[in-house]
Amino acid sequence: MRSCGIDFGTTNSVVALADDSGNVELAPIGPGGSATFRSLLFYEEGVRGPRGRPRPHCGPAAIERYLELDGEGRLMQSLKSFLASKHVTGTQVFGAEVTLETMIGELIGAMARAVESTLGKLPDRVVVGRPVRFAWTDSPDDPLPEERLIAAFASAGIHDVVVALEPVAAAYHFVGALGSGEHRVLIGDFGGGTSDFCALRVTDGVISVEGTHGVGLAGDSFDAALVDKAVAPLLGKGATYRSVFGRDMAVPDTIYRHLSRWHELSFLKSPRNMLMLHDYRRQMASPEMIGGLIHLVENNLGYALYREVGGTKVALSEQAVAPLSFEDDPLDIDIGVTRDAFEDWISDDVARLGATVDELLVQVGWSASDVERVYLTGGTAKVPSVYRLFSSRFGEGRVAVGDHHTSVAAGLARMAHDLDR
Repeated sequence: MRSCGIDFGTTNSVVALADDSGNVELAPIGPGGSATFRSLLFYEEGVRGPRGRPRPHCGPAAIERYLELDGEGRLMQSLKSFLASKHVTGTQVFGAEVTLETMIGELIGAMARAVESTLGKLPDRVVVGRPVRFAWTDSPDDPLPEERLIAAFASAGIHDVVVALEPVAAAYHFVGALGSGEHRVLIGDFGGGTSDFCALRVTDGVISVEGTHGVGLAGDSFDAALVDKAVAPLLGKGATYRSVFGRDMAVPDTIYRHLSRWHELSFLKSPRNMLMLHDYRRQMASPEMIGGLIHLVENNLGYALYREVGGTKVALSEQAVAPLSFEDDPLDIDIGVTRDAFEDWISDDVARLGATVDELLVQVGWSASDVERVYLTGGTAKVPSVYRLFSSRFGEGRVAVGDHHTSVAAGLARMAHDLDR
């Protein structure tokens, strides 16, 4: 009998299975048999499923179809971040109301089918991860997001769901190496939209949760900072235009807020917004700058741009200077980004991460010296200034960074195995 853990993430999702002996296997649900599945949907006009309901392309297929159709459709991503929002219940998709739970259920169902095509049917019960603090809520005890998450799984035909905290799941993946005795451990789990921390007491392999804390920022915030500081000025942010009254005016910053997430660039593609952008270009001394933004929007290049930005961010974890290049005539971006500059741009966010950890230590009554081991998971943990945040507080020898995509899913599968025994 196999046990299943599902890490449904803001950006990527992972499914892991544990056999009778507790050995964990990651399901090959992504491109080329990879373990990661992009957590997004694309609705194409005219594509309908049972009872005429819009039927989306899911995960990697959604990106592929979105690019093939130049964005002509509805792209949905970061759905997990809306689970706690009482104001977001669903959306209109080509005249049909689709609930948030249904959209997430479509993603879960697509992942389940991908698993079953290679590894066989999922078990009836699954253990599912959740952040300590969902986005859009100030209370980790708010029941709404967890209730909606369970309902989303039910809409995908999975009715026996056990919900576990993601940093606790990461602990299940890490703490086997601690050995006997009592240990105080801090887990940091960095996702796309949230960063979660958990203080644990591990006694002879048995985990007790002392306290949890989280904050609604992580890797996506760092990507947005790179775009805002390095790319947006090349696309006209901070530039001026000559108004109809003959005064030099700054191009509104509100335009560039749509650059904070790659799919939000499509919001600028409305006839009204495009007319506004073309008006600015005619009135600017350097029209080629906002012309680059117009080209980016008209040709639906947000995903391609963010892919290059993500590569630059990763490279800056290893290099002092990394190139950021993006060319699609007439748009030509070719700059070098220094790690020092990047760390300056994200310094406020890193400080917020540090404050969240400090608040957790106060909550559980620990000092930094009380913590024996710190385990970090998620790509953000590899950003040097984030790693330094923990090594400076706890000592470099106590900090370990795990597999940044799969640690939580593997831990959830081990938790499921323990429940099924």
